[in-house]
Amino acid sequence: MASLVGGFQDLQYITALDLRKLDKLIVQVRNVTVRGYTFRVCGLNPDTLYNIKLRNRYLGPESPWSPWSNTLQGQTAPSVALPFWRQVKQTSRTGWRNVSLLWKPLPHFLVNGRVLFYNVTCRTKNAQVLRDHGSCRDLHLNSTSCSLYIPAGRCSCTLTVSTSAGESQEAQMWLRGADETEPPPVSNISLLPLDDNRLEVSWLPAVDPAISSFVVEWLAVRDDNSSILYWGKLNASCSMMVIKEGIKAMERYSVSVRALYGERGAGKDMTLNVYTRQGTPSAGPNVVEHHISGSSVYLRWSRVPVELLHGFISHYTLYYTSRNQTTHSVTVPREFHNHTLQNLSPGTYSIFMRAHTVAGAGAAGPQVSVHIRSEETPVVMYAVVSYVMSFLVLVLMVCLARTKTVKQKLCHDVPDPSNSSMSHWNPKATLEDVKQLVMLEKPVIKYSQVVSFASSPTSLSYNLFRHKTTSSPPPNPRTGSAALSVLMII
Repeated sequence: MASLVGGFQDLQYITALDLRKLDKLIVQVRNVTVRGYTFRVCGLNPDTLYNIKLRNRYLGPESPWSPWSNTLQGQTAPSVALPFWRQVKQTSRTGWRNVSLLWKPLPHFLVNGRVLFYNVTCRTKNAQVLRDHGSCRDLHLNSTSCSLYIPAGRCSCTLTVSTSAGESQEAQMWLRGADETEPPPVSNISLLPLDDNRLEVSWLPAVDPAISSFVVEWLAVRDDNSSILYWGKLNASCSMMVIKEGIKAMERYSVSVRALYGERGAGKDMTLNVYTRQGTPSAGPNVVEHHISGSSVYLRWSRVPVELLHGFISHYTLYYTSRNQTTHSVTVPREFHNHTLQNLSPGTYSIFMRAHTVAGAGAAGPQVSVHIRSEETPVVMYAVVSYVMSFLVLVLMVCLARTKTVKQKLCHDVPDPSNSSMSHWNPKATLEDVKQLVMLEKPVIKYSQVVSFASSPTSLSYNLFRHKTTSSPPPNPRTGSAALSVLMII
C-alpha cells in the first residue's frame, strides 16, 4: 500500500496512475476522484521495485489531461533501527572477547526498499574505532551475524542497513568491560507451555529506570551443542513474550531473560529449562559392572543424552534376573548414578535399566552380564587375612633386627675369667704332682722342658728328651723351702 500525492487541495479531479513493475505495464488506473493531496494504492508486492507516473484533469468534461509527471520510485529509507544483539563466546586471559553480533532483518513494510548491505562499526569507550573488523567487513545483504574480537574495556557497536532508498537509523549496543560487575537480573521469570509449538515467558515489570529493553533467548538443549540460538528484543515496558520460533514437543529448551541497562550493558541472565510436552525416553542408561565383592556387585551407569530423554527424569528402575528365576527390580532416585546389589545367590545375572519421566517408562538400556561365584567370599577373606599376616610378620622382623643392632652397639662382650689360662694354675702344686700329671697325659712332644725357679739358690731342673727323664738329686728340704713360681711348657 502506498500514499501518493494527487492534486490540489479543495479541488476535485481525476488522476490517471501508470504503475509499472520492472519496466512492464502492470495496471493503469483511470477516473480516480481525488480530494486533497494523497490517495492510496493497494495490492503491491514487497521487495518489488515499481515505477509510478501520474497525470490529472479537472472533473469538467472540457478539462484536458496534464502532462505525465516524472517517474517516481516508491521507496524511502527505513525509519527504524534493526533489532541488535550479541553473544560472548570466549574470553582470553588478557580480557579480549570473541563476540558474535546478531541482528534480524526488518519486516518488508519497514524496509521501504531493497536491502543492499549492512554496516557494523565498533568503538572503544573513548570513541576509537576498532581496526580489526573480523568477519564484520563487507557484509552481504543476506547476512544476519558476524564475529570479531572486542578488547577488555567497555565498548559499543552500531549497526545500520542500507537500502536503495538510503540508510536506516543506527542500532547501538554496549558491552560492559571484562572487569565490570554485571547489573542485576530480572525477577520471577516463569514459563508456560501454550501448546506443542508455543511457549509463554513472563517476568516482573521493570522498576529500574535505567533498564532500556529486555532480551529473551532460547535454544534446544543438546549434548552436541548443535542448537541454534533464537532471541527476541522487547522495549522496557514489556513483561511477557510468546515464543513461536523453533519450538516443538518433547524437546528440552533453555530460556533466559536479560535486562539491558544502556551503557552498562546487559544484566545477569535468569534461565529455566522447559518442555512444551514430555514423552518417554527413547534410550536407557548404559549399565557397567564396576566391582564384585562376594555376593555384592557395584554398578554404575552413564547419563542418557538429553536429546533422547524427551522429558525430565523422575527416577530409574534397575532390573536384574538370573536363569530360572523371576526378574527383580530396584527403584533408584534420579540424582544417583550408581547402586550396589547385595546378597546375590551364586549364578549369572542379566542387568539393565530404564529411565522414567512423567509420561512413563522409557526404552530398556543395554544388558550387562555379571557372574557371582560361590567361593567368592572365602577367596576374598583368605586374600585379606594373608595380606594382614604378611604385613605383621614383616613388621616383627624389622623390630627384631633393630633390637639386635641396638644391643650390639650398646652392650660389648665382657671377658669370662673362668676361661682364662690362669684359672688352671695352682701355686700349691708339688713336683710330684707335676710329674704325675706329665706321665699321665703323655703328650707327643719332641722337645719339652720344665724349669722351676725358687727363691733359694738351690734349683731343680727336669729335662725331657724323647720321653727319657734325667733328674738331679732332690733338694735338701733343710736348705730351705722350694716354691714353684713359673711353670712353662715349650
